[in-house]
Amino acid sequence: MSDSPEEMAVGVDGRVDHHGEELPQLTRRSANLDVERLLRMHHPDFSGEHPASPVIYTLFTTILSIGVRQQFSSYLVTGLERVRTDVGAMFLGWHTNGLIDAAVVVEPSPKRFVFAGRHDMLTGSVIGWWGRRLGVQPLLRQAERLRGGVDEETAAAINSASMLTVAAKLAHGHAATLFPEGHSHNESHLLRLRTGPMRSILNAAVLAGRLELPLPVIHIVGLHFRHRERFRTDAWIEYGDELEVPLLDDPKHAARLLDGDWDEPEAVATRALRDEVGVRLAPLTPDAPDDATWRAWLLLGHLRARAEGKRLDSWREEVLAARAIRDGLRGTEESGPWAGPMAEERAESDLASTSDVTQKAKLLHGMLDEHELDGRDLHPSAQMSPVQTILSVFSLLLAISLLPFALLANGLQWALGWWLSSRTPDPPDKWQTYVFIPGLLGQVFVWPLSFVLFTFGAMWGLGQIDMLPSNIPLNLLISAVAALLLITVSTRSALRGHDIICDFRRRLRMRSLRAGESWQGVEALIADIGSLLDAALPTDEGD
Repeated sequence: MSDSPEEMAVGVDGRVDHHGEELPQLTRRSANLDVERLLRMHHPDFSGEHPASPVIYTLFTTILSIGVRQQFSSYLVTGLERVRTDVGAMFLGWHTNGLIDAAVVVEPSPKRFVFAGRHDMLTGSVIGWWGRRLGVQPLLRQAERLRGGVDEETAAAINSASMLTVAAKLAHGHAATLFPEGHSHNESHLLRLRTGPMRSILNAAVLAGRLELPLPVIHIVGLHFRHRERFRTDAWIEYGDELEVPLLDDPKHAARLLDGDWDEPEAVATRALRDEVGVRLAPLTPDAPDDATWRAWLLLGHLRARAEGKRLDSWREEVLAARAIRDGLRGTEESGPWAGPMAEERAESDLASTSDVTQKAKLLHGMLDEHELDGRDLHPSAQMSPVQTILSVFSLLLAISLLPFALLANGLQWALGWWLSSRTPDPPDKWQTYVFIPGLLGQVFVWPLSFVLFTFGAMWGLGQIDMLPSNIPLNLLISAVAALLLITVSTRSALRGHDIICDFRRRLRMRSLRAGESWQGVEALIADIGSLLDAALPTDEGD
């Protein structure tokens, strides 16, 4: 290890990797690299035992389940029936929403995960406490190595121990989730895929073969967020089919792994698996050159449904409709020009991105986006019905009445999350992590205090009106149940109230747009897009 590692800079520093690509920016936590501590606590583990404390893991997944449902306005998971529960599985997705990406993969899965992540998930103060008890395996990235925070030999020793542990747990039937792009980002297409996850799963297959265990598999996961940088956005988690992992038949390779020496699998097999993952994963992303193009395809999906007398009622339906537009304009359902290592060379020939109908849709998207609107607002039935209005007003009144209790139970973490996300210098893909983490920690540190306060408050209140029986244990039980319900209902009601206010504001903006001078331009664009879309993607009736 270097005697005097360089002090690593936080934020933009212009450093690039050997491909000439900009290294991920360091945060304050990732720049605080405690190498000595990592070396003391870390070593390979080849046992079949899960590295996490069972109690802490169960508590963690429970907290995670509550947290993701607070984070998103709508949260849908599909494809869980495809997940193999009888063998080890590595879940691979693209990486655009910080720690939330891992949370939404782990939370619904029936398998227990072995975690690998940035070094500060093990050595940090609060997060580190959880990381150590969850058995997180630390990884030192190029972002730390190339900036001089650690020498290559030490980094290799730490990373080898982590990757061997993950591989061994996969061989024994556990699960892992990694993101082959290497870091979270704000693009609308895959970045160049790293080979680390492929090397780990290939070696897991080698270990499984040597130990006469079933071979692990890969599951591709589509992570779809309407606006990744916004609290209470919509999320759809899409589990894909399994991808078989080839078994590299090399007894010496297996022996070296079992001796505790990380041995790289064949480069040809590693690259072939990486490219196959890219081909499978790219279609489950926007696979667009930029966000405006993806928003244009979403808008075209709405306009096509509207022309057919339909309405897209869920975020999943919107994503599938936009995907159909993208693939239809390309003339193929296979991965498009922004997938795989040759992406940039094929970009100019992408008919889905350069077509006239996409360009027109981008103009329309820009006009709507100025008013914070999108394709949902163009459908004739987008306005609330009288019944919906009455229900929304009732829900809002309930939220207002329960707001004091919601703030007692959640105000501290909500305020902290807002403050951190609004002050951080990190890019937008990290913002919601700063909201998400305080919400999780609030369940651990704030909710128990609120529960005690509400329980004794309920006992006192019911005692004042002579409603409690004389049995003290029964009194306590009734009050505790009432306190738990109060925390749960008030929290959900407050979040629902937030969503209703946002919906009301969006409808007011739409009404303002319709009444303004620019509405004629919107209608003209819709008419132009309709004829172009019919020509580019004729319906069955048109055929």
